Amino acid sequence: MPIPSWQKKDGTWKVVVDCVPHPDGRRRQITVRESTKAKAQAVMLALQQERLIYSARRQQGLTLGDLIGPWAAVCFPNLEVSTIDRYQGIIDLHLKTDPIWGVPLRNLTESQIREFHARLRLKPGRRGPTLAKRSLRHIHALVRQILKFAVDQGEIDTNPALKVALPRVRDDPSKIKSWTVDETGRFSDLAKTSTAPNSRLWWAFFGFLVCTGLRRGEGAGLRWADVDFESGTITIRQTRLKAGIATSVPKTTASARTFSVGSHAVRFLRELKAIQESDRALLGQGWTDSGFVLTLPDGLPPSPDAITRRFRRDCERFGLTYITIHGLRHTFATQALQAGVPIHLVSQILSHSSIAITLAIYSHVMPGDTERAMETVGEFVFGGRSATQN
Repeated sequence: MPIPSWQKKDGTWKVVVDCVPHPDGRRRQITVRESTKAKAQAVMLALQQERLIYSARRQQGLTLGDLIGPWAAVCFPNLEVSTIDRYQGIIDLHLKTDPIWGVPLRNLTESQIREFHARLRLKPGRRGPTLAKRSLRHIHALVRQILKFAVDQGEIDTNPALKVALPRVRDDPSKIKSWTVDETGRFSDLAKTSTAPNSRLWWAFFGFLVCTGLRRGEGAGLRWADVDFESGTITIRQTRLKAGIATSVPKTTASARTFSVGSHAVRFLRELKAIQESDRALLGQGWTDSGFVLTLPDGLPPSPDAITRRFRRDCERFGLTYITIHGLRHTFATQALQAGVPIHLVSQILSHSSIAITLAIYSHVMPGDTERAMETVGEFVFGGRSATQN
């Protein structure tokens, strides 16, 4: 039976046909316009074929692989770019390459998921002979989320991943990498006087990160429009996670914030501004006004990965322990707490969702606070009384 088609006044041909339903099961129709009737019908025949294949798979039982597309269509629009990239990496590296990908959802059992985990434990990790426990938990969390979607869509009655136990991950705050005050000062002195290309640019930017505790993406995405020199404040409106000038929303709702950065951070910002003005004057029309605080001599921002590579090279060049870019954020937090800044303010500056997170990460750097608290309470209660009985 031929597909109904209509020729428009402009000579093009219009065809309307049902295709693969929406992820939530609602009917979906697509209208296609082509220059000829044959082209329009060819496109619609292809869409109809996709719908027939989809229907056949539903009758046989959708597999985990079949569900990924509908799940992603619903889930991905609500996620950050970095989270989407992480999920897609798990799908490509660990799900598509495993037999679990082709198992019909109706037949998927807890035992098969445990066998999947056993296979994962044999795979090599990025920094070790096997995948880290945290990676195993991330993979399992994604599988659990996808199977929950299957339950919500009525594909299966229960989620077989819910009762599968995973190895516990015990964070060791003492292993957090950060610099001491002396190490931070040494880096600053060596970076400022280094003869490496663009040394003052990187000295100012890394110094700014230490003074503010910004995440790498927040620093890479900061624009001059977000800087108020008069009030000494910056506003985090976006983050930049990939090469180019595209930005995305901050990591969390709390991450979008305005706060004072202090005179030292302002000094580093003024240095970055002066460097840009010098580059603009030197290159003239060859300089691009991208609006970012951190730019290379041509006015375009370096990729976030290039920032990391430069920091690693500088650490090696100066003979200092490489603590990662995120280690500069840890350095800010640990030195702020050791300097006596209240932990609730540090938590606010770091944009943690709760002070409990800050305590869980940095409580080990405040051992003296417990002693002072105990002494204060004891003095308040018993300070006016004799410590011994007569």
